[in-house]
Amino acid sequence: MLLTPRFGPAQRHAVTPAEAARFFAAVAENGAARRVLLLRPSRLPGWPVAGPEVARLRRALEPVLALPGLVWNDLPEGDHLAIWRRGGEAEVATLTAEAAATPGVAAVFDVPADLDALRLALAAIAAEHGESLPPAPEGPPPVPVTVEDVARIERVIGQVELIDRLTERPIWRLEGESGKELAIRRFRLDLPQLLEALLPGRTLSPVPALRARFAALAHGRILAQAARLNDLAGAGTIMLPSDVAALLGPGFARFDEQLPGRLRGRIVFEIALADAVASAGRFTAAARVAAAAEVPVCLSGIAPGHLAALGPLADGATWLRVTRAEALASDESAVPPALLPRVIAAGVTTEAAVDALRRRGIAMVAGPALDAA
Repeated sequence: MLLTPRFGPAQRHAVTPAEAARFFAAVAENGAARRVLLLRPSRLPGWPVAGPEVARLRRALEPVLALPGLVWNDLPEGDHLAIWRRGGEAEVATLTAEAAATPGVAAVFDVPADLDALRLALAAIAAEHGESLPPAPEGPPPVPVTVEDVARIERVIGQVELIDRLTERPIWRLEGESGKELAIRRFRLDLPQLLEALLPGRTLSPVPALRARFAALAHGRILAQAARLNDLAGAGTIMLPSDVAALLGPGFARFDEQLPGRLRGRIVFEIALADAVASAGRFTAAARVAAAAEVPVCLSGIAPGHLAALGPLADGATWLRVTRAEALASDESAVPPALLPRVIAAGVTTEAAVDALRRRGIAMVAGPALDAA
């Protein structure tokens, strides 16, 4: 199953806008120089079903991918950062000319000269997900995390009250013509912020394998704490970050044994779409394990154009969290009717979009437009 046209090489690294901003600030602080391509194919008209445009962009991208020392990074939901040391003027010119008809698809930055502009672009991407970049760093640049650092964290993470460090965001249920009520309290994990708290002055950005290992440790610790959330859960539902490996590991069996009956069905585990796509079979197995324990799963980080292509992945999820969801208000074909009751429309910024989603029958909505009301 191909959820979206795939860009870039096979070797790729996941990175958040905040992590990327920290990395480029460190590059500038160290007196180094990098060229950066920000590629946003989701801006193409009709994405992800945009055959001719995708084909042309892919052809124009091939010479850039051949540049020596290029590192390819995946930002959330189909955006990308390509980073290399120098050169590539002709290759980049061809690519930007191809993308010129659709503003925002491709942009090139030189760090440190264009650091402020690049930071603004990353801040815009973060804002689309209801997040913000950390303040520009002061003092010495962060040091890349090491294997020894992660091993130290592994020894002590069992003592960390990690859920207390999560950021809470509300998910609302729309009622009637203008009403709303709090439906789910969603808790988000900020890995760079957690690392800074545990090991000040370290960064995850250039070490994707250690980032993945650190994330697994954090998700395991959240799972260990989740069964004892009587006070936090209250009378409502909470959503906690997790991953496929955590739900299939021994920690979930212990969670199931300890989970009080009153909390079953009211703790939802959120799994990123990228994690599910990386191993659809394992995600299906994890969803079955969770369902047997009466624990709902939310598949998260879904672009509006991907809903119709989820296929069997959607079957394993109770909830489908769609980002940039204001597009759902104007595109009636984006949501298969059978999925409407399970969609959480996230990142909604205007009251007009809330009203349009309400009319469409999408009841679960999150974003600044509702938080401020």
